[in-house]
Amino acid sequence: MAQPLRIAVGSTNPTKVEAARAVVRAYFPGAEVLPVEVASGVRNQPLSQGETVAGARNRARRALEATDAAIGLGMEAGVALEGARAFLVGWCVALDGAGREGAGCGLVIPLPPDVTAWLREGRELGQVMAERSGNPQIGREGGTVALLTRGYVTRRQTWELACAYALSPFLEGDRA
Repeated sequence: MAQPLRIAVGSTNPTKVEAARAVVRAYFPGAEVLPVEVASGVRNQPLSQGETVAGARNRARRALEATDAAIGLGMEAGVALEGARAFLVGWCVALDGAGREGAGCGLVIPLPPDVTAWLREGRELGQVMAERSGNPQIGREGGTVALLTRGYVTRRQTWELACAYALSPFLEGDRA
């Protein structure tokens, strides 16, 4: 009997792992998800879309290299500074050993002006939002997006979208 498809997730963050599991379960029934802690290779607080995507790609590649999985998934959140504004962004990249790649952005939301000012002073978003919310675990739970949308949108939902988009090139069948 053939071994089930194995997909490595370059994170042990429960929100990211559960989002990946939900999408993998829908796309590839019976596939195994392997969480593995890997470094992003970018700053703790990526400050552009490009740096955020690079972090996700590095995590996907390193997860693939650290396991015998067929596909590596990497997820990275960052801040895109655009003039006077800042946006929270979340990207997922999926890679396989043949070099095939998919990518998806599951989150772009404007950050409040006071948060943007603190980021420009060099503070990390996770620290700022933990202080603002009074929840030191916000990054492992609902996240900034849940705080800013009063819980309507959760961090897990945004990662599920990003994973769904990133894994879509690996689905069989006709492509639009």
